[in-house]
Amino acid sequence: MELKFKSIEKSKNEEIDTLLSKMNLKDKQGTKAKLLSGGEKRKAEILRSILLDAKFILL
Repeated sequence: MELKFKSIEKSKNEEIDTLLSKMNLKDKQGTKAKLLSGGEKRKAEILRSILLDAKFILL
């Protein structure tokens, strides 16, 4: 998994930028998941679940 989002509509990109900033992951955008710390990986998992409109999230 990479924190990279391609060919997504502009409003979704704005939402992604906002969520990355709120979760302090903006500087990690484009970074491969294997290079993230455990906490950063967890934040990325939560962010992905939010963006995909998951009904529930198992942690």
